[in-house]
Parts: sequence; C-alpha cells; structure tokens
Amino acid sequence: GARFVRSHANSVQTLPSHASILSGLSPTTHGVLDNSGFRFPGNIETAATLLKAQGFSCAAFVGASTLDSRYGLTPGFDTYDDHYGDATQVQEFQLVERRADEVAAPFLKWVDAKQPGAKWFAWIHFNDPHAPYTPAEPYSSKFASRPYDGEIAAVDAQVARILEHLKQKGWSESTCMIVTSDHGEGLGDHGEPTHGIFAYESTLRVP
Repeated sequence: GARFVRSHANSVQTLPSHASILSGLSPTTHGVLDNSGFRFPGNIETAATLLKAQGFSCAAFVGASTLDSRYGLTPGFDTYDDHYGDATQVQEFQLVERRADEVAAPFLKWVDAKQPGAKWFAWIHFNDPHAPYTPAEPYSSKFASRPYDGEIAAVDAQVARILEHLKQKGWSESTCMIVTSDHGEGLGDHGEPTHGIFAYESTLRVP
C-alpha cells in the first residue's frame, strides 16, 4: 500500500468535499459550494460513471443525510443506499445519520451477492466522527474522556470488518481500497469546535 502524508481536502464541508473526491474537480469547478442549496450537476463524470461505463457494478452506502440521493451524486451507481432506518436525528445540525456498523452491513450483503471475478466499485461513507460525539459501546467507555477518538475507533473497527470479510472471500489481493476523509475537525483549534467555517490545517488536512 501507499500512504500520502500531505493530503488536503478541497472543502471543509461534507457534500462539496465528496463531490470533489468522486469527480476530481474543485468545488469552484463542479459548483457544489455548501452542504445545502446546491446539487451536483448530472453532466459531470465521476468515478462511478466512468467505472460503470467499463462494466463495473457500482454501489454507494452513505452514513448521513448530507449525502442524500437528492443532492445529485447518484449517477453511475446501481445502488445508492441512503436509507437510515432507526438512525439518529442530530438536532443541532438537523442531520440524520447512522452508525458505521449500520453502513457496513448493507455493503457486506451487497458484496456477498457478487460472483468471483465480478468487477465492482463501492463507496462507503462513515459519518461517525461528527458532533455530538456519542460512540456506542465498548468505545464510549474505553474513550470516556475522548469521545471523538471513540467514534474514530468505531469506524476503524468497521474498516477492519470489511477487510476481514474481503479476505475470507479471497478478494483481498484483487481489491483496491482507498481510505481518506472529506475534512478534519477543529476540536477547539482557532476557536472552532467542529468544522465548516475555517480552512486551517486542522480541518483541511486529511489521511
């Protein structure tokens, strides 16, 4: 594998940044400048549309309403799973989200239906490390004084779950996995507790 130690997001907000990740374009080019009031243009190619044209089966599994299908990122995806079920309503931001394990589960079911040698592309979006930081057990106890780290640990566990599943299926060597983030978190730097306003290293630099 390769690790990029100096990587920066194109935006400090989720929708514009994911539009950039999928399209390779800056927000000023694809036109999605905020989480609300914008829709990704249907005529711009993305990883999904390009791979779909090459015979790949494409699916998206998103963890928060910020990336609902209504915002236009669906072209190229045969499946766009934005169903939240018993999801949590975050009143501060009017955001509906579901935990990482609830995002990973439908992906694992989807990939299990694939035949050996099938060409597929999946975008799996985990939203857990967002305020309010309320990780589930055992992470809430283990990281009682650092709940943000607890939510990251919960996501790490689901990444491990996916990797182990692919290994058991015999697909580890033939699957390329890219792990990154759409933005960072202020955590008090420059007076910003979360993200979305300032564009400092704390909210722009990503893994």
